[in-house]
Amino acid sequence: MKHLLILRCGERSIHRSWINRIRDRMDMAFVYYDHANFADDRPTYEDYIEGTKLTGVHDFLKKYPDLIEQYDYFWLAEDDLYLPYKSIIGIIDFIDQFQPVLCAPSLTADSYITHPITLKNNKLFLHGTDFVECMIPIMHRSFLSKTLSQFIEFPVWGIERYWQYLLWEFKEIAFIFDQWPIVHTRPVQSGSLYKTAANMAINLPADDQRAYNLYGQKFGRFINTLFGVTNDFDSKMLTGHLLREKMKYGMEDIEHFHGEKATADIYMRTRYMNDLFTQFLSFPTVQKLLRMPYITASESNIIVRDWAFGSLSENKIWCNFMKFDPSGKVIGYNQNNEHSWKMVNNNFAFFSREGEMTNLYENVSYNEGCLEMTGYHKGDPNNIHFLKEI
Repeated sequence: MKHLLILRCGERSIHRSWINRIRDRMDMAFVYYDHANFADDRPTYEDYIEGTKLTGVHDFLKKYPDLIEQYDYFWLAEDDLYLPYKSIIGIIDFIDQFQPVLCAPSLTADSYITHPITLKNNKLFLHGTDFVECMIPIMHRSFLSKTLSQFIEFPVWGIERYWQYLLWEFKEIAFIFDQWPIVHTRPVQSGSLYKTAANMAINLPADDQRAYNLYGQKFGRFINTLFGVTNDFDSKMLTGHLLREKMKYGMEDIEHFHGEKATADIYMRTRYMNDLFTQFLSFPTVQKLLRMPYITASESNIIVRDWAFGSLSENKIWCNFMKFDPSGKVIGYNQNNEHSWKMVNNNFAFFSREGEMTNLYENVSYNEGCLEMTGYHKGDPNNIHFLKEI
């Protein structure tokens, strides 16, 4: 894979603290927004273009259209970021192997932040999300080609909502790399590009609302951590309750620098609010990463959630924490009638040890964003069982 780092930079840029060691792994384009001149740093390309970060990148790539076909991946970086060599090389190697459409490094706990979901968790190798912040997105050529025109439409705020929409169109998710963090060194909205936006009379909240109206309503206002991959010796994928418990032990630094509100925000965002991105186990890049057998969208929607199981007719809960393995195993409960599971005409069904279907859950609803399913046990309308997402 060929990588191009496009640095939107000005006179206060800190890139000289990190950029020299990466020349053998990627090319660099300096797109100046003021009268800076870093020609001595030997960028592969350089130009002066007025405007915000995104309008500048747009105009640069429109001015040199052949670049999009020359490179596979584009790093769109701001000039107040410190990128450690280890993080850059680790991300490049991951991208070259798994080829995600959109990803980003995490932020160290002492970084200035807007979205806590971007912060490094010490217990994870990476987390899969439906969100990447505009600070330093790394995108495949195909993704960039789809979003480039929107850089003019949403020059500062709102573009991440379009990226969430575009991820869904691609049937892909984004990765944030906990293993490979960077540092955001300046307070949020203090940089020159926000002053540029003010001078251009850009209404940031209005743009964000417009993007939500156009692209975000099907997802709600939520962004989610969909799964995490642990960074211990026995690396594995975690979802739902297991992910939240693991994350608790990796957020000490986050709480120290950003307080309980940030950790609560991260914890909350591991809950799924619809059945769209919960289909992620069926997405190509995720299947390649996790080395899983093919999983359908409807199967993924069940596997990634945690469930309570009981009787609606008797108002009883028999199991407070049940999960479903991709192989068809029921985890957390051991009874003959609920020995295994599979999807039947896109509806969840339990099967006994003898292979008899004991319950088909054909009634599906949402309660405060959580999925609920009910079905007749062995066809008896007076014996209704439920599965409720927890």
